[in-house]
Amino acid sequence: MVNKTGVAIGIIPSFSIIALAVGLMNHVMVIPSLLQEARRDAWLSVLTVILPYTIWTLILYYIMKKTKQQQISTWLRENYGTAISAVFRAFFIAYLFSIMVLTVKDTTIWTHASYLPRTPQLVLSASLVLLCCFAAQAGLRAIAITSGILLPFVIVFGDFVMSTNLPKKNYSLLTPIMEHGAEPILKGCMYVGGGLVELIIILLFQHRLKKVIRPWSLCLLAIFLVILVFGPVTGAIAEFGPFEAAKLRYPAYEEWRLVQV
Repeated sequence: MVNKTGVAIGIIPSFSIIALAVGLMNHVMVIPSLLQEARRDAWLSVLTVILPYTIWTLILYYIMKKTKQQQISTWLRENYGTAISAVFRAFFIAYLFSIMVLTVKDTTIWTHASYLPRTPQLVLSASLVLLCCFAAQAGLRAIAITSGILLPFVIVFGDFVMSTNLPKKNYSLLTPIMEHGAEPILKGCMYVGGGLVELIIILLFQHRLKKVIRPWSLCLLAIFLVILVFGPVTGAIAEFGPFEAAKLRYPAYEEWRLVQV
């Protein structure tokens, strides 16, 4: 049952929310661990995840179709009872809380290390949490509009740093592959998959969408999220080498230090 009220949001704004939320995990937080685990084969870990991630995306689409995009907790209560619905709610509360803690911590550390070293981390984290509270108070529609405005800038700046640094990239550093067998690749898949699985949060506000989501559009979003990992990983290896890239705390942002206009 698609939402027809005034608080409903469109498909593109909803995808903007997902791209920014999940993209932060994939683009910033997952990459350092991925490079440390898989080194030169990190980009192969991303490619290896594509097939299972496609299956995961189609499973999410099936759930959305099965529930007719109703509020998922309500649908579970009506079809499987209050206990199942309560377990679902408890799981996602814990899941979202863990994401919140990791995001606030990582963003605070990056902000403190990058451009506000004299500002106490407590002040930075409190400010970030307060800003998020204001956004939540404003509602999903306001968050969707803001995401729709910010995402194009994120894409433009990402393409800018990628294209500007092309002369400095040595893609031969991506080879040889599988020097240490398949184990590093498989371990790297755990990190990539852990970040990409966050697409599941779309189920939490599927009832707020104006239109029915099509499988091809959901797959396009999934491809975009994979690119958000693949691009910075290959770029970091090509620019810094697999071993130096693995030492960097924020490889995606370190690439900006190489930009020359």
